[in-house]
Amino acid sequence: MAKKSTGRAYSKAQVEKQRRARGNAIRRAIFVVAVLAVVALAVIFLVLRGGEVVSLPAVTVGPTLDENGRVQYATDFRVAAQPLSVHSTLAMAGELFHYYSGAILGGFWQLFTGKAGMEDLSGPIGTVSAVSQAVRYGWRDVLSLMALLTINVGIFNLLPIPALDGCKLLFLAWEGLTGHPVPLRAQSFINTAGMVALLWLMILVTMQDITRFL
Repeated sequence: MAKKSTGRAYSKAQVEKQRRARGNAIRRAIFVVAVLAVVALAVIFLVLRGGEVVSLPAVTVGPTLDENGRVQYATDFRVAAQPLSVHSTLAMAGELFHYYSGAILGGFWQLFTGKAGMEDLSGPIGTVSAVSQAVRYGWRDVLSLMALLTINVGIFNLLPIPALDGCKLLFLAWEGLTGHPVPLRAQSFINTAGMVALLWLMILVTMQDITRFL
């Protein structure tokens, strides 16, 4: 009986040892994948060395393994806040405007090329839902969403779509190039057709929002 008990205890110890070995192997595999993932995410760091700001290009921060083989993320530096000034504020605003504009134009391009469909659009109900979610996160997210919506509406209004200001700019450009304005009857027909199409699109998007959020 004693030998059987010892044999069973040894078997359990072997199983536990193998389980730990498999766990360490999985952690190391996760570590390797994480390292390969962060290699492509190189960023530029500004550091303070001896009272001088130094730019470090292509900096990557990868995970490390502790003594037990567990993956851990740690950084050995502190992030200092950049002092606000008129120049830095305008520069950051320009960068954010460029980022949001590129994202919005990219979304419109995907719609026009068929890479995105109606299920990717959202109307007033979806906008209200997004605002309510931003309110729960804080006022910074609300302001960011307001900026995004403002840029979105501005860019959409400048697109060459009938009934929008972008189409009016096309009419003015035609008049400037040819010296003759677009006939009022043609302008009225184009704007009316564009308005009907926009209203129909708004109805479809609102119905989709109703089925999605309500």
